[in-house]
Amino acid sequence: MATQVDTDYFAQLDRLYASTPKLPLGDPNAPLVQCDEKGDVRVKDSRVHLYLILEDYLEHGATLEDLHERYTSLTVEEFAKIIEYYENNKKIVDEYLAHNKLVCSFVDSWMSEINPQHGLRDRLKARLTNGGSQNE
Repeated sequence: MATQVDTDYFAQLDRLYASTPKLPLGDPNAPLVQCDEKGDVRVKDSRVHLYLILEDYLEHGATLEDLHERYTSLTVEEFAKIIEYYENNKKIVDEYLAHNKLVCSFVDSWMSEINPQHGLRDRLKARLTNGGSQNE
């Protein structure tokens, strides 16, 4: 049975999803990008989210070949088209990516509240990085 907190959370999450910037999916430069039945933007005929590819490319400096190694169901040529789509629609795709981070942050925050173990891996990694300090 859902609590009031759960109901409020899901209502807020629904509002966040409803405010997601709409990408130009009918654009002739977007032959590989589609919105699935749940509203997630993925690469056509795959389960790969557009934001994952662009995060790897933009934030982690992945090359087309790096992307292909990670997402083997797609070709280097398909990744080139996806990056071209991004470049041609940079403003709205950047808004979409920023909004996606907001949604992820909201979900992570809620998960931390209901499950104190959420983030345990990151805390353990930080502890190891800091020389095993117990004061984390």
